[in-house]
Amino acid sequence: MRSLNELLEEINLEARNGVVDCGLKHWIYYSVYNNKDGEYVHENVLKKYNNVVPPCLKIGDREGLLEVIGEYLEIAESFYDELDYDRVEDIDKYTIATVLSNMMVDDFSKPIEFFKKRIGFLQDETLKKFKKCRDIGYSKEFDANIEVELIKEAIFMETPYALSISIVKYNDDGRKLSYPLPLLRFAICEDKAYFYAIQKDQDIDLPDDEEYISFSKKIRRKMYSIGKGLSENERVNTSIENINEVSPWAVIALTITLGLLKSLGIKDVLAFPLLINRYNSNIIYSFEELNVLKDKKDEIYKEIKEHLLFIAENIDNIQENITDKFIRTFRRVAYHFHGIEMNDFPVIVGLPLEMSVKGHDNCNNPLLEEMFNLGLCYNSEEKQKEVG
Repeated sequence: MRSLNELLEEINLEARNGVVDCGLKHWIYYSVYNNKDGEYVHENVLKKYNNVVPPCLKIGDREGLLEVIGEYLEIAESFYDELDYDRVEDIDKYTIATVLSNMMVDDFSKPIEFFKKRIGFLQDETLKKFKKCRDIGYSKEFDANIEVELIKEAIFMETPYALSISIVKYNDDGRKLSYPLPLLRFAICEDKAYFYAIQKDQDIDLPDDEEYISFSKKIRRKMYSIGKGLSENERVNTSIENINEVSPWAVIALTITLGLLKSLGIKDVLAFPLLINRYNSNIIYSFEELNVLKDKKDEIYKEIKEHLLFIAENIDNIQENITDKFIRTFRRVAYHFHGIEMNDFPVIVGLPLEMSVKGHDNCNNPLLEEMFNLGLCYNSEEKQKEVG
């Protein structure tokens, strides 16, 4: 049986080639800066890819890193389920590889701190009351209620849990109508919330009958009132800092969540616009798979190759759109709430956006003010209501 040190060496060697093989391939790419007998040695990548700059994993205290990785493995493998390891040949290797996918560039220089933070994500119970779906209150603006649920995520996702928020209403016959907002993938460690994604849940299959469609249209129309309070200059701004081009449902979901976090004592928020290995993996994956399929002439491979070519040719535009929209969502919320302070977003891959939710006074948008307050006021035992 391999030691943790041997396992780490194997992962580092394979990552220098761009793929870590755990039975399932994990596309990870970085070089290594190793402390060997007090002298650092750079072990460069062994395979080169166009338009990819590999981060460098700095290992200063190897024993300390191995200790925290061992602790992470013990906690993570008791947290995740058997299905998370379906078709995985080496569970320890896969568990480490999945978490390495979530490193920012800056994390590679502080891997011990990074693994400690991920352990904190797994152990945090700030939102444990929402493991049962809960109704947090009635919205006059939507004429509907807001439900919140904490959902356990698969091991390959950015965070252990995602927050699911829905706008719901019961008709006269008792039928539940529901409009799901995007999932918020964030985690908490040491009284800070770390946001990685705000995304629609692609697995939700909603009814398409007239009543459901009518309810959804009504909710969507109301969502566009987040435009109140936005200055004319911001409406026509097309620069990188523009906050007009946002998804209203994402802004609303984030606003509710910030209110909930504030009610639970979490006011410091960090948003991570780009996880370098997830970006690199798309480039490497498309390159490697196209290389495998280049001589395949069968019609069955045509659609696959077209998809891979699209990824290869458009990855920068796709990533830029995702990153800009994610950051604009936070900037937009901060714009409407004078009590929310935010750093000037650094246009550097390795740094997060930082936000401090100090208060919510003087909000210039009635809908967002109500959404924040619904989250903020949900922190007393008498208001807790489970759904279902």
